[in-house]
Amino acid sequence: MQKFIISGLTVVLIFVAPVAFAATITGTAPQLKVYISPNWYTIDVSAEFNSAIADANAELAKYKDQEDLATGFANANMYSTSAATQQGYPNYSLFAITTGVMVGVQAPTTNIDYYTGGKIEDDIKAKGDLYAGVAGSVAVNVGINIGFLVPGLYINGKFGKFDSAWVYDNDDFSFNTFIAGVGVQYSLFDEMGTGLLKWRGLVIGSGLVYQSTKVAYKVELDAEYQNFSANNVGGTGQNVTGDVVVDPSFKVTLDMYTLSVPLELTTAVQLLWLFNLTLGAGVDVVTGNADLVLNAAADATVDNIAVGGTPISKSDYEVTPGNLYIDGSTLGKKPSLARARVMTGVGFNLGPVKIDVPIIYYFKSGAAVGVTAGIVW
Repeated sequence: MQKFIISGLTVVLIFVAPVAFAATITGTAPQLKVYISPNWYTIDVSAEFNSAIADANAELAKYKDQEDLATGFANANMYSTSAATQQGYPNYSLFAITTGVMVGVQAPTTNIDYYTGGKIEDDIKAKGDLYAGVAGSVAVNVGINIGFLVPGLYINGKFGKFDSAWVYDNDDFSFNTFIAGVGVQYSLFDEMGTGLLKWRGLVIGSGLVYQSTKVAYKVELDAEYQNFSANNVGGTGQNVTGDVVVDPSFKVTLDMYTLSVPLELTTAVQLLWLFNLTLGAGVDVVTGNADLVLNAAADATVDNIAVGGTPISKSDYEVTPGNLYIDGSTLGKKPSLARARVMTGVGFNLGPVKIDVPIIYYFKSGAAVGVTAGIVW
């Protein structure tokens, strides 16, 4: 799931003005005590800790600007706002109640080979940044025909919330999202035909949709090891050796929201009573924000401890782990102001029960796909 969240289907270059800070790691050295009969002795490993911190900072240096990743997630967040869409079933008589999920994606390439063999993760570790993002949405959408006020006029409202903790608890990955929106549609042409072949008319629509998403996941990096040697500890004639270990792995937290105004024109055709095909085009006018923050995901410790060249048991030493802190963030990343799109969808009619698979493509940018089910009357 984590790999999927970091990847997508298409790529776009977006100009924005972020505020970025270099990622740096600091902390406190671990404390080591070793038992050499008959006493306990404190071993100072602060110099080796500082060397390991310096090496870890060299590894983290490439994570100084996470602009592309923040942009990818900000845009994917907007792509997923069409959850529970009713675009395939315009011109209903009374009401439409649908529920659905949608995933919006953006990725660095459409080359499938890029997503096999760990190439995407290699790029993240090599460059520290990637144009990619995935966001999801779950919603319930209620539409009402208010033609009794204005012929051909429809309104709808949608609401949804999802938290990955409801499904599973994983410290390495979490995801939660909230969506709320309203919409209005106007029928330019009424439907024509029968169940064998029915044109569902032509509808123009707009609205206002707010969605917030928070994603957190862990990036594993190789630990830094610095060997230490303390000679003639406490005048005992014994030498103590080991490794100071600094793990620069970190947790990425993306906190974002989008506020979008969709403008769209849609139509649909019903075939053989059972099948439904949707076509449409539109543009989304968007504002929003994405903040990306890095935090340390591990501690500093001491390992491979030996006295006189012989490894000792855990009962003969005590390690108090040192704390690690990572300062790194990319703040104020904005989604693109306007994004053109085309839509399609394949659905199934079972009387008033509808099942639909909407697909949206954003030019030079990304895509969204979902599953919708509901009742249209």
